[in-house]
Parts: sequence; C-alpha cells; structure tokens
Amino acid sequence: MADDRSEIRHINWNEVFSFTHIFKSFRLAIHPSKLLLAFLAIALTWLLASGMNMLWKVSVTDGYVAPSEIPVYVRLDKGFDAERQKWLDQRPEKAAGLFHDAQNYIGNFNSPITETHFKDAYGKQVDKQTADLEKPKDTDELVKQAKSDLHGTLNDAQAKAKSRAEMLDKILADARADAEKAIASGDGQDTSDKAKADARKQVNEEYDAAVQAAADQRDAFAKKVQEVSGQGIFDAFADYEWACVYNGIVAVADGNIFKGLPLNGAKVAVKPGDDAAAMLAGPADKGFLAWVIDALRGVAWLLDQHILFALVLLVVTLAIWALLGGAIHRIAALHAARDEKISMMQALRFSLSKWPSFFTAPLIPLAVVFFFGAFIILGGLVGNLWGFGSVMLGVMLLLAIVMGLIIAFIVVGLVSGFALMYPTIAVEGSDSFDAISRSFAYIYARPWRAAGYSLVGLVYGVICYMFVRLFGFIALASTHEFLRWGCWQGGETMGASDKIAVIWQAPTFSQLLPTIQWAYLDGWGLRIGAVFAWIWVAFIVCMINAFLLTFCSSCSTVIYLLLRRKVDATDFDDVFVLEPQEKPLAEQPATTPAPAAAPAPSEPAAPTPPAVPTPPTPPTDAQ
Repeated sequence: MADDRSEIRHINWNEVFSFTHIFKSFRLAIHPSKLLLAFLAIALTWLLASGMNMLWKVSVTDGYVAPSEIPVYVRLDKGFDAERQKWLDQRPEKAAGLFHDAQNYIGNFNSPITETHFKDAYGKQVDKQTADLEKPKDTDELVKQAKSDLHGTLNDAQAKAKSRAEMLDKILADARADAEKAIASGDGQDTSDKAKADARKQVNEEYDAAVQAAADQRDAFAKKVQEVSGQGIFDAFADYEWACVYNGIVAVADGNIFKGLPLNGAKVAVKPGDDAAAMLAGPADKGFLAWVIDALRGVAWLLDQHILFALVLLVVTLAIWALLGGAIHRIAALHAARDEKISMMQALRFSLSKWPSFFTAPLIPLAVVFFFGAFIILGGLVGNLWGFGSVMLGVMLLLAIVMGLIIAFIVVGLVSGFALMYPTIAVEGSDSFDAISRSFAYIYARPWRAAGYSLVGLVYGVICYMFVRLFGFIALASTHEFLRWGCWQGGETMGASDKIAVIWQAPTFSQLLPTIQWAYLDGWGLRIGAVFAWIWVAFIVCMINAFLLTFCSSCSTVIYLLLRRKVDATDFDDVFVLEPQEKPLAEQPATTPAPAAAPAPSEPAAPTPPAVPTPPTPPTDAQ
C-alpha cells in the first residue's frame, strides 16, 4: 500500500495532463527581454504606419476616411460605395458651413450668463470688440473654395475659429472686470458690503460657467472638423481592429465564444448616420468568434478600399515582426523547452540570421493561393468567348473546383497554423518551408488536440491579460487620484477643481489612454504638460499591449512543442542551439584562470601483474 502511495506522489502531472504546460506562458511572457522587444515592435510599427498615414493624406486623394466608415462597410448589407461617395460629395458644403460657423463664432456662443452686471458688461464688450470684424464671406463662394481646396478651407475655418475663440475669452475676461467695477461703484444697486460680496460671487460663478461653455464650444467645433476631414487610413483601421480585439477579450471573459455568429451569411442592416459605437457592436451578446470575423472584415475593407496602403503596411509590419517577433519566439523556445534564458542580443542575432525565413513563411502560402487563383481567373476569361467559351467553362469547371479545394486546404492551414510557423523556425532553426510543412502537418494530423490547446491558451491568456490590465489600471488610477489630492488649481475649463484633470483625464479600465483635450488647454504650459503626461501613460499602455504579444508568442511556442511531441514523438526539451553563440545567461565565463591545484604526493605505483597467456582457440569447421 505504501508503494502505491509513493508511485502516486511521483506521478508527473504535466505529462498526464500535457495541456498544463500552457500555464507556463504567463511566466514566459513577463520576461523583460520579450516585453522590450514587443514594445519596440509596437512602437516601430506605429511610427512607420503613422508616417504612411501622413504620406497618403498629402499625396493620395482618398487618403482620408469617414470616422465610421469601417463599421458601415462591415454592417451595411449593400450600397457601401454609394454611401462613401455621398460622404465625399457632402464634404465641401459641410466645410463651407464650418467656415461660416467660424465667422459667426461669437454670435453662436450659447452664453449661460444671466446676472445683470455681468450680462450688461458682456453685451457691451461684444459690441466693442466685434465692431471691426470683416464681413462674412458668401456661402456659394465658400462652397466653391471648398470644392477646389477642401483641407485648405478646413484649415482656414480652424484658424478663424481659433482667433474668434481667443477673442471670446478676452471678451469674457474684460466683461468680468467691468462687472466688478460696476459692483464696486454701486451703480444704483444695494451698496452694502454683503450685497457687493454676493454680487461678486455670482459674477465669478457665471464667469466660470461661461469659460466652461466657451471650452465646450471649442471642443464641439474641433469634433465637427474631424467629422468632415475624416481620419487617416491607419488611424481608422487601428482603432477599429483594436476595438474588435478588446471586445473579443471581454467576450471570452464573459464566457461568450460562439454567440452572434453570422451563420446565415446576412449582415445587419444599418445606415451610415447611425451611431458608430452601435454599428461597431452590431448584434447584442457577440461572442469571441464573431469579433474575430468582424476583425477579418476590417482587413477585407483595407484590401478592398486601399489595396496599395494594405500591401505596404503588410510588408512593413511583417518585416518588423520577422526581426523582433522572431527574437521573441527564440527566447520563448529556449525558456519553455530547456528553462534557459538568452540575452536579447543573442536572440536578435538568431532572428537576423533567420529573417528571410521568418519573413517569407506566411507569404509563401499566400503566393500559392494567388497562383492557383490566377488559373481560375484564366478559366473565367476563357468563358467570355462566344459560344465555345461557355462549353470550355463547363468542361474546365471540375479542374477549377480541384484548384479551389487546394486553395481551401492552404487557407485553412494558414489561418489555423500561422501561429506555429514562427515557433517552428525558432525551435528547429529551420527555414520557411519547414515551418509551413510542420504547421500544416500538425494542424491536420491533430486538429482537435490543436483546438483544445488553443482554447486553453485563449481562456488562460484572457485571464492573464485582464490581470495585467487591472494591475496597470490600478497603477494609473491611484497615481491620478493622489496627484489630484495635491493639485487643486487651474481646472476651470473642464468643470474640474484641479489642474491634473485638464492635463490628464482620469483613466478607466476600458480607456487607459484618454485623448488629449486640446480645446480645454488654454495655455502653453498646460499643452506641454498634457503631451508629456500622454507620453508616459502611452508607454504604460504600450507595455500592457506588449504583454499581449509576448503571451501569444510564448503560448504558441508551448503549443508547438506539445503538438510536435504528440505527432513526431520528439522530446519537449529538444531545441536547436547555436554553439557557442547561445549560452544561457547563468553560464558566465571566468575572468581569470583558476590557480592550479598543488600536486598530490606521489605514491609508489602498484606492481603490474604478469600477463596471463591466452589459450589457443580450438579449430572449427570453418577453419
């Protein structure tokens, strides 16, 4: 009985339940070198893509997209091109309207002023400071100008609105000063000290409310300009894809995987005027797979509407990830299989040597898909021939279907096995063809096991990410709160009692990085402080997202090792190692040679026994 208990105690549960190896992924993902490499990948991709954004805005006529264009593309059943063209056609008139609003900026001010002294002083200051303003331009002239130079008109409208907003601020300040002078002089009112104090208090309260209203008007005008101008291609694509990723993570956290799938193929009918958030959300209770499909539809929008931008972005992103992502997978491979850690430079040297393989591994299957697709297109062209073409189209249809089956095989293998390509190169030290071969073979040989490992990794990854995000949220929220306790000045333009609320809005769990509210920053000091605050908070948020990348890389590496052991019967710790370039960090060479040990005192050698003669071998039949 005791022997049975001893055997139970020595059971290796990691071998019995192999999926438990996936739980190493969190420990692997928080490795500093991996996080730094992932941070660099995100930062470089963002910088280069933002540069492409600016280049497309100044050199391409359709370099701007409507703020809600991708949700409209995803949700609209038909007529997207017509709706986009309608938005483009309406932009000149809306730009002219914004310029007209900028000219009448002060007259459109929704003043909250009701107190007699302040109201009278405000009216006088408006008449005084707006008397010499130029006559507003004619609307038809503005529309004509906007059609020839849309963004020039928008820039002029912004400049005009800025100058009028500054004038409004001066009007409010001068009106408060005049109202206080009127209160001090009595001006036919109750001249008691208490009455004057009450009047001054009321003036200050209404001045604060007016300043807040003026800031709100600046913010509303800026948003209208953004709606007419549109977003850059990358800005719109990145915002939409991140919304899909975050909502997919939340869906997994809610235990919602399969709900909301478009099994019947129909889209949800929406109108472009609908709320963008509602269009993005679509049906209620959408699950993880539905959000994945929406993310893929966002990629389809990019390929369909901006093919050149999509191809350049693909090359840039893949080139960066081939270097930095390859290094992350290499560190993860040695860490997961052999519990060895190599330096970031060693990993980068490995990924640089294997960069062509990392870069081409996902592209080769795509090239094969388009190769067979070209033959199918050729068959379709033959079908255009009169009479004979229809016959050939019917005869060759079987061949086209066979090519379609090959395409389906490659697409399913690529989508399912893409996450195993980089681990293959990182673990085996092989090339892109081996990565394609192994990833396809493991997926098709053990599809349910691969799906089970992926599901465990998905659930565990969401738990880990939510923990890391919660950790970052507590850090940012507590910092903001303690800063607010110590800083109490200069927050009037946002209805706040402290300056920190203007420079850095309080983070929420779903919005860790608030946008800079330029309309409420009325001084150069506030603007510079807000920029630096955004940079530091963006660094923290970027590191949280870097963890998401390192976890996916580490988890996919562990899953590759598990599938390889099951399919190829290869030991879990069998990893290709470059000797002597890749030494574990713990193995440091000695700086000075160790002193030679003193020779031991010699002892007399033992006498060698005499050799024993070997007896002769008896003859055999062969001899």
